[in-house]
Formats: sequence, structure tokens, C-alpha cells
Amino acid sequence: MGNSRRMMHAGLAALLSPFLTATFVRFLGVGVINTAFGYVAFLAVIALGAPTFMAVATAGAAGILFNFFTVGGLVFRDKAAHRLIPFIAAYLVIIGINTGALRLLELWPLKPALAQLILTPFLAPLSYILNHAFVFRGAAR
Repeated sequence: MGNSRRMMHAGLAALLSPFLTATFVRFLGVGVINTAFGYVAFLAVIALGAPTFMAVATAGAAGILFNFFTVGGLVFRDKAAHRLIPFIAAYLVIIGINTGALRLLELWPLKPALAQLILTPFLAPLSYILNHAFVFRGAAR
């Protein structure tokens, strides 16, 4: 039993290791700024009467360059231009998941602003995983 417990702890440590770093702490700090920017952009588009999909797409597009420079520069310390296309691809994945999840939450029916607020704590770690593993792999941290 002691050996299996050690294996379980080692497995848990390996699973959590990307989240127990200074890079992740910086990501969370920058994420607050980026999330505020994106949420305000989302609310602005909703206030103009646009459908949820348009609000997500517009807020996502507005935030991509802003977020590339904050995440790339402040979190992963790498703003190399060759990372922009993978960064955009990762964002498109997040936008797709976000849009689908919003549609599901609106079935309850939740207002889009509340639904987006509920989703944010789930989307942020997913965004970190995509950036850490695919976009900025090998970047100095």
C-alpha cells in the first residue's frame, strides 16, 4: 500500500507540476488583466445587441494581439513572431469551446454575462495548458 501511495503522489505531482511554477503564477496575474479586457469587450458587444457567438468572436479577436504580447512577453518571456500563428490557433480552440459551453449554459437559461463569468475559471487553465504545451514550448521561462 505504501508503494501505491507513493506512485499516486508521484502521478499527482506530475499532473500538477505545470501549475506549480512561477510561470503559472505570472500567467494567473496576466490572466486577470487579459480576462478583464476580454470580459469588458464581450459585455460591450452584448450591450450593442449582438448575439452571443458574435460577442465571443469579437472579444476573442480583439484580445488575441493584446494577449499575445502580455502572455508571450510577461509570462513566457518570448514574443517571437513565429509563435503568433500557434497562439491564434490555441485561441481559436478556446473560442470554440467557450462558444459551445455558452450555448449549453444558456439552455438553463443563464444570461450570457453570467454564463461567461462561470466559464472563465475553467477556460483559464485550459488556455495555460495549450500555451505551455504547444505555443511556447521550449521558451525561456
